[in-house]
Amino acid sequence: MPIFPVTTPSTDYWQAVFLGGSPNRPTSNFAAQDEVPTSLLPCDAFDADTDETIWLEGVVPSGFNGNGTIKLDILACANTTTAADDARIDVATAFKTPGASEAMNSVTLDGTPDSGTMTFSTTAYSLQLLTVTLTPATTPAKGDWFRIGITRDANNGSSLDDLGVDLLGVAYRLYEVR
Repeated sequence: MPIFPVTTPSTDYWQAVFLGGSPNRPTSNFAAQDEVPTSLLPCDAFDADTDETIWLEGVVPSGFNGNGTIKLDILACANTTTAADDARIDVATAFKTPGASEAMNSVTLDGTPDSGTMTFSTTAYSLQLLTVTLTPATTPAKGDWFRIGITRDANNGSSLDDLGVDLLGVAYRLYEVR
């Protein structure tokens, strides 16, 4: 059974799927590699009290033409049975063109992050899906190198993230909808 719904070519023209535990990590404040206790799925454990980040990296595929909307699906769970618990997620992007004097080793992400809030159910470790529409500060093109920074905004000081346990990121899907 696929982790994400199967889509037809009429809506999704390309996608990149990353499994939990496989993304790259910054040198500090990163989500730890772990596994979901009930399913043993590999995951990224985003701390309950500290903002932590992972990076999804790759190359924009040849199927991208820039006429659609870039979205990111985040599939995650947590050991909570409180339906009112929310986790705040910030997503920032960087798209760099090889050979255009743009540093491929830059860790700087562009602009203001796009955000979303994941709400949980009353069943511990039930998978929840959050879709974030991305608005890159630089216009991506096929062949560009990309880095997507996913951060749990655990300590923003508001009720936007009141999940008192680790958020377990199981899978991430980057895609374009036209």
